[in-house]
Amino acid sequence: MLSKSESASKFAFLLMAIVVIPLVWEMPHVLDCWLKNVPDYSVVFCQYVLIAALIDQITIGLGIANQAIGKIRNYSLVINTIKLLTLPIAWICLVQGFPVESTMYCYLGVEILCACLRLPFLKYTAGLSIRHFVGHVCMRVALPVLMLIMTCFIFTRFIDIEYRFIYTLIVSAILCLPVIWYGSLCRKERYTIREIIKRK
Repeated sequence: MLSKSESASKFAFLLMAIVVIPLVWEMPHVLDCWLKNVPDYSVVFCQYVLIAALIDQITIGLGIANQAIGKIRNYSLVINTIKLLTLPIAWICLVQGFPVESTMYCYLGVEILCACLRLPFLKYTAGLSIRHFVGHVCMRVALPVLMLIMTCFIFTRFIDIEYRFIYTLIVSAILCLPVIWYGSLCRKERYTIREIIKRK
């Protein structure tokens, strides 16, 4: 079960990263093409929402594993309560005169905290090895993320064409897929994917 939850976290993160990271880099261009008159703070809000959603995926499989065990009450109370704290914390920031972007910093910080808290929860309820999870999930997604960031940086820095975000998405995905296949997936995961492709 823990092995499947680790694979689920890895696949969920990588599949979302292929889309999210280029969109974060290209968000000003995307919103400009879509809305023409882009409202203030729209770019920042969209970027932080996407990054927070991506961070949530890195341990999403552990939440599913916790549901499989059946020990849902304490997990739900802690994780969901912390997530709800985003609203009062953001309100306090605005009342204290902090910039509007501070609400997104709060949101991102809460998502990072919740993603990290899933690890000790599963260590306590299911015997998860945190070191194993970090080595087989977090470390194995680092290289594809770095590849995506480098590709997006080069495109946004040196290329200026209409609908550039489409090319950024396509090229970054093409370059990243081999890195994911050979660097992120273990032999068993590659075998499983081959079998699924054969059956389809």
